[in-house]
Amino acid sequence: MKSRKSILFSLLAVALILSWFWSRNKQSEPILVSEDVDNSQEEASQSNKKAVNPVSRNTASSNGNSQSAQGQNQISSSGKETLEQFLKRLDPKADWRVDKIETGRVISISGSMIKGYSETPEKMLSFTQTIAQLTGVPAQQMVLSDQQPDSPPESKITKYDQMVGDYKVFSSYIKIFTRDSDGSIYFVGNETRDVGTVDLRIQYNFQDVKEVALQRYANKRGAIVENSPTKPVIYSSVSGQGELAWEVVVFFEGPTFGRQHLLVSAASKTILKDVSLVEN
Repeated sequence: MKSRKSILFSLLAVALILSWFWSRNKQSEPILVSEDVDNSQEEASQSNKKAVNPVSRNTASSNGNSQSAQGQNQISSSGKETLEQFLKRLDPKADWRVDKIETGRVISISGSMIKGYSETPEKMLSFTQTIAQLTGVPAQQMVLSDQQPDSPPESKITKYDQMVGDYKVFSSYIKIFTRDSDGSIYFVGNETRDVGTVDLRIQYNFQDVKEVALQRYANKRGAIVENSPTKPVIYSSVSGQGELAWEVVVFFEGPTFGRQHLLVSAASKTILKDVSLVEN
């Protein structure tokens, strides 16, 4: 009898011990749940990051498409696109006319209404630089000069000078003719030229070359120099090589009235060009 009671007592003790361990484990469960919540928050955070990334990619893709669309209005990335291919891409159905002189230099473009380029100064400059590069002149040499009304008055002309460093290339520019009604470009006049690598060191200042110009017209009565430029220009000779030159305007009274425009080399004081400014 005593052994049976002893066995029952032992079983009851074991049951109490197991109950105590079970209650301890039960109390520790909230900690495990809390850790699960933290994990789920981290996973949610990661999910949010993943959800943001596609938006970023879409924006980049949109920007890429925008850049691609803009790229269609510029030279190809390979740099091998010709002027004719560029114009054909602008308007495949247009009857483009590209006028050239005997040397092959492009002097004008017409044949279609080119839209979308005069909306902003940046777009107009981009278009001008593209034309320059496709006609053999580095794009970065084109700089806005001025804008003026055209005749007829419902259009205007925007002029871009060709510059190498701080020096203007003599009589070298691109003129863009646009309609006021819709901003379409209807004519491009091109007087740019490749001047090669130019030595930008000034060996002789304006006072030095002014004397050379006056000596040339020493036999003219009342010969004087009318201008006083602060910078030389870059003159491109027939060979195409450019060099720094001073512009000198000489006025004289007799024996016949005259006004001469000279370009005198800033490297050698050689007279490179001498043109009469008096119209007959």
